[in-house]
Amino acid sequence: TEVARALSEHGQDAFLLAKLYTEHFLRIQPTPVADPATAEQFGAKAARSLREMLDLDLMASVGVPVLRSVMTVLAHASGQGMPLTVLSRLAAAPAADVRKALVVGQAYLRQARDTDGSVLYKISDPGLADHLRRPTGRGILDWLLNALGPSKTRNWRAAEPYVLRHAFDHAREEHKEDDVRNDPGFLLEARPEIVRR
Repeated sequence: TEVARALSEHGQDAFLLAKLYTEHFLRIQPTPVADPATAEQFGAKAARSLREMLDLDLMASVGVPVLRSVMTVLAHASGQGMPLTVLSRLAAAPAADVRKALVVGQAYLRQARDTDGSVLYKISDPGLADHLRRPTGRGILDWLLNALGPSKTRNWRAAEPYVLRHAFDHAREEHKEDDVRNDPGFLLEARPEIVRR
C-alpha cells in the first residue's frame, strides 16, 4: 500500500513504475512485510522516475553482472537498434549472459527485426539512453570497427547489416567521419544511400 501510494503521484509513468518497482521489491524482499513502519520505509524508497527505477535495477543486478554494460552499449544503438552479435561483442560478454541481461532489462527496451531477420534491441526511452551514455563520455565506433580488422585492411564483407548501416552514423557522432568515408571497403559494401550521407 505504501509503495502504491508513493507511485500513484507520477502521472502516465505511474503504472509502469508500479510494475517495475513491485518486481524489484519482490526480488529484494521475497517475504511479505508485516510491519507498517518497514512497509513505509520501502514506500519512501520507491523510484520516482524511470531513471531512478533503472538505477535501482542496475544496482540490484548482482545475478546479472553484465546488465549495466549491455544497457550502456544499447544506449548508443542507432536506427531501430542493435543485434545480439554486435551487442555481445561490444559488451565483451558471452551471448548467453547478454540474453539474460536482455530479459532482466526488457521493460526498458524495444525490439525490431533487421533485414537479415535478427532481432534488434534499443533503449525505448531517449531520456534513459542519454542518462546511460553520459557516464561513459565515449562512443562505440572503434569497438565496432575493431571486429573488422586493422584500419587499412578492414573486412567489411564480414560486417553485420547494423555495422554497414550505422558505422557512418557513429563516426559522425564522434567526429570521425573520415575513418569510414575514406575506407574503400566500406564504399564497396555499404548501400549507396549510406555512402552519399
